[in-house]
Amino acid sequence: MAKAERKARVLKAASECFGKYGYEKTTLDDIGKVVGLNKASLYYYYKNKEDIFCDVLYQEAEIYMAELQKKIKGSRSAEAKVLSYLSERLNYYRTVVNLHNLSMDTVRKVEPLFTEIYDKILAKESVFLASLIKEGVEAGEFIKSDASRIADVMLNVATSIRYRQLHVSYVRMAGEADYNKISDEIRYVTKLILKGMKA
Repeated sequence: MAKAERKARVLKAASECFGKYGYEKTTLDDIGKVVGLNKASLYYYYKNKEDIFCDVLYQEAEIYMAELQKKIKGSRSAEAKVLSYLSERLNYYRTVVNLHNLSMDTVRKVEPLFTEIYDKILAKESVFLASLIKEGVEAGEFIKSDASRIADVMLNVATSIRYRQLHVSYVRMAGEADYNKISDEIRYVTKLILKGMKA
Protein backbone atom coordinates (compact mmCIF):
# COMPACT_ATOMS: atom_id res chain seq x y z
CA MET A 1 0.00 0.00 0.00
CA ALA A 2 1.38 3.43 -0.97
CA LYS A 3 2.27 5.99 1.71
CA ALA A 4 -0.38 8.46 0.48
CA GLU A 5 -3.08 5.78 0.63
CA ARG A 6 -2.08 4.70 4.13
CA LYS A 7 -1.97 8.34 5.28
CA ALA A 8 -5.50 8.81 3.92
CA ARG A 9 -6.60 5.78 5.96
CA VAL A 10 -4.98 7.27 9.07
CA LEU A 11 -6.91 10.51 8.48
CA LYS A 12 -10.19 8.64 8.02
CA ALA A 13 -9.58 6.65 11.22
CA ALA A 14 -8.61 9.80 13.10
CA SER A 15 -11.74 11.60 11.92
CA GLU A 16 -13.86 8.71 13.20
CA CYS A 17 -12.09 8.68 16.57
CA PHE A 18 -12.26 12.45 17.05
CA GLY A 19 -15.96 12.34 16.15
CA LYS A 20 -16.63 9.45 18.53
CA TYR A 21 -14.46 10.32 21.56
CA GLY A 22 -13.77 14.02 21.06
CA TYR A 23 -10.35 15.55 20.54
CA GLU A 24 -9.16 15.45 24.14
CA LYS A 25 -10.08 11.82 24.83
CA THR A 26 -8.78 10.43 21.53
CA THR A 27 -5.34 8.84 21.77
CA LEU A 28 -2.88 7.75 19.11
CA ASP A 29 -3.54 4.18 20.26
CA ASP A 30 -7.25 4.65 19.44
CA ILE A 31 -6.42 5.87 15.94
CA GLY A 32 -3.85 3.10 15.45
CA LYS A 33 -6.36 0.40 16.40
CA VAL A 34 -8.90 1.63 13.84
CA VAL A 35 -6.36 1.82 11.01
CA GLY A 36 -4.49 -1.36 12.01
CA LEU A 37 -1.17 0.29 12.90
CA ASN A 38 0.65 0.55 16.18
CA LYS A 39 1.26 3.92 17.77
CA ALA A 40 4.92 3.95 16.71
CA SER A 41 3.92 3.48 13.05
CA LEU A 42 1.72 6.59 13.20
CA TYR A 43 4.84 8.67 13.86
CA TYR A 44 5.98 7.79 10.34
CA TYR A 45 3.08 9.90 9.04
CA TYR A 46 2.55 12.49 11.80
CA LYS A 47 4.57 14.08 14.61
CA ASN A 48 1.71 13.99 17.12
CA LYS A 49 -2.04 13.98 17.65
CA GLU A 50 -2.25 17.73 17.03
CA ASP A 51 -0.78 17.33 13.52
CA ILE A 52 -3.31 14.63 12.70
CA PHE A 53 -6.12 16.79 14.06
CA CYS A 54 -5.03 19.75 11.93
CA ASP A 55 -5.07 17.58 8.79
CA VAL A 56 -8.50 16.20 9.72
CA LEU A 57 -9.85 19.73 10.18
CA TYR A 58 -8.32 20.87 6.88
CA GLN A 59 -9.87 17.95 5.01
CA GLU A 60 -13.26 18.54 6.65
CA ALA A 61 -13.04 22.28 5.94
CA GLU A 62 -12.31 21.73 2.25
CA ILE A 63 -15.30 19.41 1.89
CA TYR A 64 -17.60 21.72 3.84
CA MET A 65 -16.54 24.87 1.98
CA ALA A 66 -17.00 23.18 -1.39
CA GLU A 67 -20.52 22.09 -0.40
CA LEU A 68 -21.33 25.54 0.98
CA GLN A 69 -20.12 27.28 -2.17
CA LYS A 70 -22.38 25.05 -4.27
CA LYS A 71 -25.31 25.66 -1.92
CA ILE A 72 -25.18 29.45 -2.01
CA LYS A 73 -24.85 29.63 -5.80
CA GLY A 74 -28.65 29.30 -5.85
CA SER A 75 -29.19 32.63 -4.07
CA ARG A 76 -30.59 35.37 -6.28
CA SER A 77 -28.37 38.34 -5.49
CA ALA A 78 -24.66 38.69 -4.86
CA GLU A 79 -25.49 40.39 -1.56
CA ALA A 80 -27.55 37.38 -0.42
CA LYS A 81 -24.70 35.05 -1.44
CA VAL A 82 -22.11 37.04 0.52
CA LEU A 83 -24.31 37.22 3.62
CA SER A 84 -25.17 33.51 3.42
CA TYR A 85 -21.55 32.53 2.97
CA LEU A 86 -20.31 34.52 5.96
CA SER A 87 -23.14 33.22 8.18
CA GLU A 88 -22.70 29.60 7.15
CA ARG A 89 -18.94 29.61 7.67
CA LEU A 90 -19.63 30.57 11.30
CA ASN A 91 -22.01 27.60 11.54
CA TYR A 92 -19.19 25.38 10.26
CA TYR A 93 -16.85 26.65 12.98
CA ARG A 94 -19.48 25.92 15.61
CA THR A 95 -20.05 22.44 14.17
CA VAL A 96 -16.32 21.65 14.37
CA VAL A 97 -16.12 22.79 17.98
CA ASN A 98 -19.18 20.72 18.93
CA LEU A 99 -18.42 17.67 16.78
CA HIS A 100 -14.99 17.18 18.28
CA ASN A 101 -16.10 18.16 21.80
CA LEU A 102 -13.57 20.97 21.96
CA SER A 103 -13.46 22.97 25.15
CA MET A 104 -12.63 26.66 24.81
CA ASP A 105 -9.27 25.89 26.40
CA THR A 106 -8.53 23.28 23.74
CA VAL A 107 -9.65 25.66 20.97
CA ARG A 108 -7.14 28.19 22.25
CA LYS A 109 -4.35 25.57 22.36
CA VAL A 110 -5.04 24.01 18.96
CA GLU A 111 -5.72 27.16 16.93
CA PRO A 112 -2.05 28.30 16.84
CA LEU A 113 -1.12 24.89 15.39
CA PHE A 114 -3.85 25.27 12.82
CA THR A 115 -2.67 28.73 11.63
CA GLU A 116 -0.86 27.58 8.48
CA ILE A 117 -3.74 25.38 7.38
CA TYR A 118 -6.28 28.04 8.32
CA ASP A 119 -4.40 30.57 6.18
CA LYS A 120 -4.68 28.23 3.17
CA ILE A 121 -8.42 27.84 3.72
CA LEU A 122 -8.81 31.59 4.23
CA ALA A 123 -6.99 32.28 0.94
CA LYS A 124 -9.42 29.99 -0.91
CA GLU A 125 -12.39 31.60 0.85
CA SER A 126 -11.12 35.05 -0.11
CA VAL A 127 -10.93 34.07 -3.79
CA PHE A 128 -14.48 32.72 -3.64
CA LEU A 129 -15.87 35.75 -1.80
CA ALA A 130 -14.12 38.07 -4.28
CA SER A 131 -15.81 36.16 -7.13
CA LEU A 132 -19.20 36.85 -5.52
CA ILE A 133 -18.38 40.55 -5.25
CA LYS A 134 -17.23 40.64 -8.91
CA GLU A 135 -20.48 38.91 -9.84
CA GLY A 136 -22.35 41.71 -8.07
CA VAL A 137 -20.30 44.34 -9.93
CA GLU A 138 -21.01 42.68 -13.29
CA ALA A 139 -24.74 42.51 -12.48
CA GLY A 140 -24.78 46.22 -11.60
CA GLU A 141 -25.55 45.43 -7.97
CA PHE A 142 -22.27 46.87 -6.64
CA ILE A 143 -19.99 49.67 -7.78
CA LYS A 144 -16.67 48.68 -9.31
CA SER A 145 -14.17 48.07 -6.53
CA ASP A 146 -11.19 45.99 -5.46
CA ALA A 147 -13.08 42.74 -4.88
CA SER A 148 -10.09 40.89 -3.42
CA ARG A 149 -9.40 43.58 -0.86
CA ILE A 150 -13.05 43.83 0.17
CA ALA A 151 -13.26 40.03 0.49
CA ASP A 152 -10.18 40.03 2.75
CA VAL A 153 -11.65 42.80 4.90
CA MET A 154 -14.98 40.98 5.25
CA LEU A 155 -13.28 37.75 6.28
CA ASN A 156 -10.98 39.54 8.72
CA VAL A 157 -13.88 41.40 10.30
CA ALA A 158 -15.96 38.21 10.60
CA THR A 159 -13.02 36.35 12.15
CA SER A 160 -12.30 39.22 14.56
CA ILE A 161 -15.90 39.32 15.75
CA ARG A 162 -15.85 35.56 16.33
CA TYR A 163 -12.53 35.66 18.20
CA ARG A 164 -13.69 38.54 20.38
CA GLN A 165 -16.87 36.74 21.44
CA LEU A 166 -15.03 33.46 22.04
CA HIS A 167 -12.48 35.30 24.17
CA VAL A 168 -15.21 36.98 26.22
CA SER A 169 -16.95 33.64 26.70
CA TYR A 170 -13.69 31.98 27.75
CA VAL A 171 -12.71 34.74 30.19
CA ARG A 172 -16.16 34.78 31.78
CA MET A 173 -16.27 30.98 31.80
CA ALA A 174 -19.69 31.27 30.24
CA GLY A 175 -19.60 27.93 28.45
CA GLU A 176 -20.44 28.01 24.76
CA ALA A 177 -20.14 31.38 23.07
CA ASP A 178 -23.30 33.17 21.96
CA TYR A 179 -23.18 32.23 18.27
CA ASN A 180 -26.43 34.08 17.55
CA LYS A 181 -24.82 37.29 18.74
CA ILE A 182 -21.72 36.60 16.67
CA SER A 183 -23.85 35.92 13.58
CA ASP A 184 -25.91 39.09 14.11
CA GLU A 185 -22.77 41.22 14.42
CA ILE A 186 -21.18 39.68 11.33
CA ARG A 187 -24.35 40.26 9.30
CA TYR A 188 -24.67 43.85 10.56
CA VAL A 189 -21.10 44.83 9.65
CA THR A 190 -21.24 42.97 6.32
CA LYS A 191 -24.46 44.80 5.41
CA LEU A 192 -22.75 48.12 6.19
CA ILE A 193 -19.86 47.23 3.88
CA LEU A 194 -22.24 46.09 1.14
CA LYS A 195 -24.36 49.20 1.52
CA GLY A 196 -21.28 51.29 0.78
CA MET A 197 -20.76 49.24 -2.39
CA LYS A 198 -24.31 49.60 -3.73
CA ALA A 199 -24.52 50.90 -7.27
